[in-house]
Amino acid sequence: FLQELFTLADEMERVKKDPVAHSLRSIALLFYQASTRTHGSFRAASQFLGARAIADYHGMHGTSVEKSESFEDTLKSVVAISDPQIVVLRHP
Repeated sequence: FLQELFTLADEMERVKKDPVAHSLRSIALLFYQASTRTHGSFRAASQFLGARAIADYHGMHGTSVEKSESFEDTLKSVVAISDPQIVVLRHP
């Protein structure tokens, strides 16, 4: 797990140096708890990196989570529908 984390950190450093050259297309934002600052920061970062924020849930109201859908099923659905390259998650 740590090696994957370090690999991801290296990739993020390359993106930071040249975000236009990176082909980042989509980021899914799943915020189980509403947070204006965190949500806004991640939306701005996705735009800075040239990606679209898709599956953009700010609080999970109006989703199947309210009908007791599991976290795993929610994540599978979002990935199957929108095929994001990155999933950002804020969960209690």
